[in-house]
Amino acid sequence: HSTLFMKPGNLYKYRVCLILGFLSVLYCFLSGWTNITAETGENVILPCRTPNNQPAEVVEWRRNDMGEVKDVALYRDGRFDLDGQDPLYRNRVDLQDREMKNGDVSLIVKNVTTDHTGTYVCLVYQRGNKRRKRSYIKAGLDESSNGVMLDCSSSGWFPEPEVLWMDEEEIIISAGPTEKIEGPDGLYTISSRMVSLLLGQTARLMREEEEYMAKKKSDLEEELRKRNQDQRIIDQQIEALMKMSEELKEQKERLTYQRQEAVKIVEENDRKLKAIDDEVTNQSKNQMEKKAQGYVKLKKIITESNKRLTERKKDHQHVELMTQKLMEQTSQEVKKLKEIKQEIQNHVVEIEKQLKEMETKM
Repeated sequence: HSTLFMKPGNLYKYRVCLILGFLSVLYCFLSGWTNITAETGENVILPCRTPNNQPAEVVEWRRNDMGEVKDVALYRDGRFDLDGQDPLYRNRVDLQDREMKNGDVSLIVKNVTTDHTGTYVCLVYQRGNKRRKRSYIKAGLDESSNGVMLDCSSSGWFPEPEVLWMDEEEIIISAGPTEKIEGPDGLYTISSRMVSLLLGQTARLMREEEEYMAKKKSDLEEELRKRNQDQRIIDQQIEALMKMSEELKEQKERLTYQRQEAVKIVEENDRKLKAIDDEVTNQSKNQMEKKAQGYVKLKKIITESNKRLTERKKDHQHVELMTQKLMEQTSQEVKKLKEIKQEIQNHVVEIEKQLKEMETKM
């Protein structure tokens, strides 16, 4: 039988102690500990299951022993977040079922060594109704110190919270010891008292969920800023490519016009050559002798002109084809950028949706 400790805001905690000589895995329940043994080099499964067997939005595994906290694995948005992961667990951990069917968020630690000995904590965050907690602040005169006695009390906490007294500038103020009582359900009731000589002092309860939500909100806002910046860069690239495409189109039109003009000139020269040949054929011998040299010279000029024009036409045609290919490549690049932009826009919408949901919960 396994019992998960519940935190406010549908955040659940499950503790596992991993000890290696052989490899012993201890599960901490409200009812006690259970041992599992494995040898060094084996793959070990650290079981954890969500309440009501529902999928989790975020699964976080930590190692917490000897006063040191190590980030083992953080799984959210359908992937592992490797930022901050302890190098000891890099490429060594995975969820037993990433789809979290039936609420299974068990962790697989691969090829374990004695360095993996420690206490492991599973934190699970699920969407749902937020449980609201109310803290009561009571004030009364303390005649012995000429100050105001402030009492802070709250219940329904897990894990054991910390109470910090701060002034209006958020400077921590010393107070008496905090009284903490663990109820039969494993949740804590806390109370703290101090004598205030100044105005504007408040009590603040710190808990892991609030810190996590604040960090997630900050990360989402930073991600939103980066995505918006990416959109602006892509818009600039699309604009530059569209401008290039227009210039290429104009260049192609000029080349087409020049090629067509060259074709017209060649055709006109061909007509002139034919006319010369016809005239020579129809003339008498005496007339032919008189004009022969002029005809030969003119024919040579026209023939050379046609040759140059034909070469120019081929060059224009080649450049036209290259320009057309560049236009097609540019069009493909614009299409790809627009697809990337759409993906970014979808991501931005999702981030804004998550931020809005967080605002309603916080």
